[in-house]
Amino acid sequence: MAELVDALASGASVRKDVEVQVLLSAPKITRLLRKSFYFYKLTVIVNSSMSTIYKKGFTLVELLVVLAVMAILAGVTILGYGAWRDSNAAKVVKSDLNNVKTAMVSARNFGTGYPTAPTFSGTGAIFKPSNDVKLTYVTGSATAFCIKANSIAIPNVIYHISESDKEAQPGNC
Repeated sequence: MAELVDALASGASVRKDVEVQVLLSAPKITRLLRKSFYFYKLTVIVNSSMSTIYKKGFTLVELLVVLAVMAILAGVTILGYGAWRDSNAAKVVKSDLNNVKTAMVSARNFGTGYPTAPTFSGTGAIFKPSNDVKLTYVTGSATAFCIKANSIAIPNVIYHISESDKEAQPGNC
């Protein structure tokens, strides 16, 4: 056995799958640890305690498992981002509609009724919406109104608000 350990320490070629058990001194262990052991399992008995020394590095299976976990996490993140984007667009549309209702009520309180043809852009706008929101004045008179809003980025996000609604409602007027 000692000859086999000396052969390993000197770099000689030995069969793969060889298991060596031998009592070694500290300098010999240090010499063995400096060498590269590719397919060898070396069991060293030092002061009657067993310890196993393997080549440092990752196996192909370990790397594939890490890649699989990363792919799963990326998939979950991408799916979560889509739902977050939709809910964020809905919140922006609702907020703009609630703000335009406040502007319409303020215009009614300072005038003779609700504006019959309010504008949402330009210098005479009663309210300027967010960049991704399109407001449409559907119906209105001096006593009632209905305004529709949709997200430009996500077309299926549509809400409306009227004078009787406390907050924006999904769908058209």
